[in-house]
Amino acid sequence: MSGAGLPVCATGMTCRCQHGGVGDGMVRDGLELLFVVAVGGMLWSAVRRLRAGQVSVHRCGACGRPTSRAYPRCTRCGAPL
Repeated sequence: MSGAGLPVCATGMTCRCQHGGVGDGMVRDGLELLFVVAVGGMLWSAVRRLRAGQVSVHRCGACGRPTSRAYPRCTRCGAPL
């Protein structure tokens, strides 16, 4: 250890590498686990909704092609939605 309690790397310089420093990376590992659980839950929910047929595609009334509900007009043909 040197200076402010930081470990000395193999290069001889103080660093914040994974040498058992502050918190041993437990906070980072905990946050990483929470992100994995959150993303996994979102994917699981999306797959479940797809399999149950609860996801529908918004289609233009004029051309019948899939379009976004975010715009007041169809992006393909320009017809009002």
